[in-house]
Amino acid sequence: MNSIECFETSYDLDKSLGMECYLTNSELFIKPSEKLGDKVFRVYELLDELGLASPRYIYGSEHNISYHYYNRPLYLYLLKKRNIDTFEAIRTLRKILGTREIIYLGLKDKAAETYQFIFVQESKYFIPYINKGSIELTFVALLPRRIKNNLKNLLIGNCFSINLRDITRDQNIILKEIMEKISEIGFLPNYYSYQRFGVERSITHILGKYLFQGDLENFFFTLICYPDNNCDLIERCRSIICEKKWMWVERITCRKLLDGENNYLKILSSIPREILRFYISAFISYIFNHYLSKRWKSRGLGYDVLNGELTQKTFFTDTKIPYLHFEIKRSNKLKIYSGYKEILYEILQRELSEHNAIWFSERVREVVGMNKIVMKRNLITPVYNLEIREWSEINFCLDKGGYASNLLREIFKSSIRELF
Repeated sequence: MNSIECFETSYDLDKSLGMECYLTNSELFIKPSEKLGDKVFRVYELLDELGLASPRYIYGSEHNISYHYYNRPLYLYLLKKRNIDTFEAIRTLRKILGTREIIYLGLKDKAAETYQFIFVQESKYFIPYINKGSIELTFVALLPRRIKNNLKNLLIGNCFSINLRDITRDQNIILKEIMEKISEIGFLPNYYSYQRFGVERSITHILGKYLFQGDLENFFFTLICYPDNNCDLIERCRSIICEKKWMWVERITCRKLLDGENNYLKILSSIPREILRFYISAFISYIFNHYLSKRWKSRGLGYDVLNGELTQKTFFTDTKIPYLHFEIKRSNKLKIYSGYKEILYEILQRELSEHNAIWFSERVREVVGMNKIVMKRNLITPVYNLEIREWSEINFCLDKGGYASNLLREIFKSSIRELF
């Protein structure tokens, strides 16, 4: 298929996240009638050898993993969660099971009912079933510990079911027109979508940039005060401690600050490494989005490659997709394995020009525990089994890393924020 043109967005949030293009006519959209939630949005993880995580999942002999009893095995569980983010769900389960060793293969949408596999080791307690608020955990099987070395390769993708209830006949006509266009094109831009950057406050990439630069003063000011540029950090912390809507990361930080701790590096050390790494990853995701948009606007988007780009096979099929792959090593050197260098250099220079000499701060590196940063991601993601059932129920599957909200974004355009 020839490259697809960019329909530019006029939505400020999209522009701020590097998501500057649509696949479909930017004037063609509908307004959501309700917010996303577990009643209308479901996500099912698909793993090689284990199959599709779902309410009716049964682990059986058709899987290529024998299930004997092993020394120090991995405990395979099916996790169902509703309207809670993956970090919070895993944090709760670590406390209940008495272990830090919980492996999960993807971050699932907060505003959804989601099903995924998790792998537990070195647990103090064996609990076959947990039902706690928005989290339901069911033991599935014992797996050999050697499986741990190949877990990341098991993830194939996710399947989605979205029921857009209460849309009008006219809206249904627009919906079908957009779906037919996406089906004809066969793929979506593989943007890192809103969830990556924070739905209520899109700041994770900003936090990641400050970590990247070792600017901890602005890191904590942004974490606590954004978007207020004139707030008093301590006063804001006093209100955060009293407000239930704030996440535990902000609460940990504020308790330290209110206790009189003024060493930002010590406060940073109190935040789990996986969260700090997520912030840095979000900043690199932001770079990817800008690369994708700039490439799309100047050279089109599709299966064709530009000078310097390589292709790799998708996870569902053998279709070859162009991808961006670069690495920033401990020596602060940039290595581009696949990508149009002119575009990437321009973006990096714009985002990091003031701090080129300290791309990744040594003192922050020690806290975060990262020796290098790697970005490897397909530029597009094919859409599999796309269909509309019963008026407005949309079903489809995407390769791992693909965001369902990239499809929803084509439907709702600049009104998509009303979904969250």
